[in-house]
Amino acid sequence: MSSDRLETLMNQAEALVQAKRYEEAITTFHQALAIDPTSIEALRQCGKALAQINRDKEAFDIFKKALEIAPSNVDLLRNYGMILSNKHQYDEAFEIFEKALAIRPKDVKVMSLYGNALRQAGKLNESCKI
Repeated sequence: MSSDRLETLMNQAEALVQAKRYEEAITTFHQALAIDPTSIEALRQCGKALAQINRDKEAFDIFKKALEIAPSNVDLLRNYGMILSNKHQYDEAFEIFEKALAIRPKDVKVMSLYGNALRQAGKLNESCKI
């Protein structure tokens, strides 16, 4: 029963994100996390929604919690690195992207995001090596 409720809440939250109703989505993700505090997808999506409305510290805390649970989750690392990069926290983003590439060396999405972050940080020469 709780897995059905979790799935329903996740679907509702994702629909709210699509409608750009981030505050409501975050509340719904938290309801999902009350059912399963270790849901990587709920943590990841909640972190992304928090970042959308510039609640950066909360977003970073959620991603760090998720990475404690699933440190090798490349999708999680990729999303966290992208948010760090978007917030101009390049050094930490580079570290996260490198962790993701150590796990999945040929991940095109991670390589692209990493290269973009290097260019944005003014490290054009390094971005050509990726």
